[in-house]
Amino acid sequence: MRGVKTKPVKLLQQQVQPPGCSIRYRAVRATLCALLLLVLLTGCNDGNRPPRERQPPPRVALVAEVIAAPPAAGLLTTVGYLYIDADGARLVGGLTRSADELRPLGGDAAQIWLDTVPTSVAAELRANDQARYGAVRVAGTFAGPGRFGPDACFRYQLVDVTFTPLVASEVTIALLENNLAIYEQQVLQLRGNLLVGTSSALLVDQLGSGGVPAANARQIKLAQPIQDEALLAQLQGAPGAAARFGPVTIEGFWQHGVLYPLLISAE
Repeated sequence: MRGVKTKPVKLLQQQVQPPGCSIRYRAVRATLCALLLLVLLTGCNDGNRPPRERQPPPRVALVAEVIAAPPAAGLLTTVGYLYIDADGARLVGGLTRSADELRPLGGDAAQIWLDTVPTSVAAELRANDQARYGAVRVAGTFAGPGRFGPDACFRYQLVDVTFTPLVASEVTIALLENNLAIYEQQVLQLRGNLLVGTSSALLVDQLGSGGVPAANARQIKLAQPIQDEALLAQLQGAPGAAARFGPVTIEGFWQHGVLYPLLISAE
């Protein structure tokens, strides 16, 4: 009897992994899935989240504010006009225009004495028959109260000073309103109608009769108080009110939604 031929059968041997490898694999896979889910959820949330508002830089004290509330002696950064005449160099909080003559507001008590000013800085200032002047941002060591300068007539002094000239940008009220962040902490020159009340001051692009802003007028807030008596005398008085108004050109420092006037010229 013939025998039946059979095909050899190959036995497949299953490789057996140690129990620890399988556990580690499942743990890694679970971690990767969780990370992927987190990325997807974060992406969805970012798409729905409103863009962050740009935060303004830290506030800088103006010279007029330093004089009004003097800080302790030490390092100080401030903004104002550098004013140089025959009596020397000072920082002033603002200028007043009278009969085509520019003089510091507030007299000697409202000025900060400077021992020296680099020639390169002085060369960038504007000049008239009496003095050289221009907006600057300065940093130095503040001293006072004391007796400084010629005849010891200034109460405050700044030494070891670094100067950064600030050139005014000519803008309109509308342009400023639409680009507030762009012009933050810059010196600006604007034309408009000044409206000064007992507790407020505004620069308005359109005024109606009697100094009342037009219904569609754009306006910006000015820092108070306006202490330029020569300027106020040139403005019109509102009937039956303490307000005064008139067309002006203002050069000032724009900071945190307020214009700090350095020079206001009536037109």
